[in-house]
Amino acid sequence: MVFLPEKRGLACGDWVAGDMPSISEVRPYEWIETRKKAGKLDFDSLIPGHGDVLRGKERLVLGEQYLADLMQATTKAWGIAREGAR
Repeated sequence: MVFLPEKRGLACGDWVAGDMPSISEVRPYEWIETRKKAGKLDFDSLIPGHGDVLRGKERLVLGEQYLADLMQATTKAWGIAREGAR
C-alpha cells in the first residue's frame, strides 16, 4: 500500500482488485485490518492491483464487509476458528 497524500490517492495492489478482492492466496483477517487502517487515511481514489481507479472510501468498506461476511460464513459452515484460517 502506498499513500499519495498530494494526489489524495491510495495505491493498493491486489488487496483491492475491482469490485471484489481477489482472495485466492491471502490472509483475509489481515486484509480486513489493513482495510480498516487504510480507511483512516484521507484519500478520494483507490488505485487497485487490477481494473479501473475506484472513487471514494465506500469501496474499501464494501470489500471489508464482504471479507468479514465470508469469513463468518466459512467459520460457521466449516467450524474453522479464526486462528486456523489463513
